[in-house]
Amino acid sequence: MSILLVTSSPRGAASHSTHIATELAEKLLAADPSAKLVVRDLVANPLPHIDPDYSTGIYTP
Repeated sequence: MSILLVTSSPRGAASHSTHIATELAEKLLAADPSAKLVVRDLVANPLPHIDPDYSTGIYTP
């Protein structure tokens, strides 16, 4: 099993939703120790904004 934990709260560890999601991920890992946890922090590593050049470029062969 793979677990993807995406965090996006600017409050970080003080965020209630981040705390709940982290607890859930820990329980899933405890239930299946062979599971792999992948964490993506969108505050520390934000996704780039989509601009007009990008949106036209993805449709250009």
